[in-house]
Amino acid sequence: MGVGDFKSLSKITDVNCLSTITLDSAPPDDYFLRNGDLVFVRSNGNRDLVGRCIAIYPNEEKVAFSGFCIRFRITKFTIEPTYITHLFRAASFRRSLLQGGQGANIQNISQKSLSELAIPTPTPELQREFSTMVEKVEDIKSRYQQNLTDLEALYGALSQQAFKGELDLSRVPLPETKPEETNAVATEPLHAPTEQGLAIKLPDTDNLLAALESAEARAVLIAQWLEAYHSQLGSTPFSVQHFMAAAQTRLAELHPDNDFVLDINDYDHIKTWVFEALAAGTLAQAFDDAGNCIEIKAVQA
Repeated sequence: MGVGDFKSLSKITDVNCLSTITLDSAPPDDYFLRNGDLVFVRSNGNRDLVGRCIAIYPNEEKVAFSGFCIRFRITKFTIEPTYITHLFRAASFRRSLLQGGQGANIQNISQKSLSELAIPTPTPELQREFSTMVEKVEDIKSRYQQNLTDLEALYGALSQQAFKGELDLSRVPLPETKPEETNAVATEPLHAPTEQGLAIKLPDTDNLLAALESAEARAVLIAQWLEAYHSQLGSTPFSVQHFMAAAQTRLAELHPDNDFVLDINDYDHIKTWVFEALAAGTLAQAFDDAGNCIEIKAVQA
């Protein structure tokens, strides 16, 4: 167990997250950590890590600790490990702990400085009550974090389906419209999206005929047209649907006798280009407050 294992944890119950080492000879049994032992960061280049405390519960596993750490073993049942670990997180207590830290870059504590600290000790009942509250809060945080992870995974899956045109929204309930609202929509003119008013010129190329017959050549053509589309966007949001419509129209203009239609494979080429452009920084995501959605815009050079 080393400084890198502390992170933001207050305790470690699963030692599988720790590194494994091989020794020529085993240390004395007393050197290994036991359930409820407290481990402190002795020294580190990051001052915020010095004095950080964590409780460990290795059960039957043999867990040692690095020389950058100090172990404290509780010998009285009047001290709760959870209480101590959170006490050492309190800003006021950390200030008193680090007053004697040596060095401008590397701060450190010692067993002597730890032994001289005055530790406020509430009654065992209060400490146990505090520990119970901490465990409940940590459990809630863990469940919320898992829910967030599940939602992000679901969002990613739905985004992929939406990108491929596989997302069926026919059964998604829409807000009910009041009669007066219906009349207003029927009598007011519809406003076309800004992107539809943007005139896009997609250039003619020598490989157009090959693109109609070859998927590889079509991928090259799509990339060329995407670059042209990107250069003409200005402040208008990038739209896959708008680009595909413009590309399909351009194909019809250049070859009116050909009934070729862009398909899902072409959609995948566009999606890949968008992801690469986002990674390269030529496209960027922004939140549209008015539309309550995320939009993609060209980054102005």
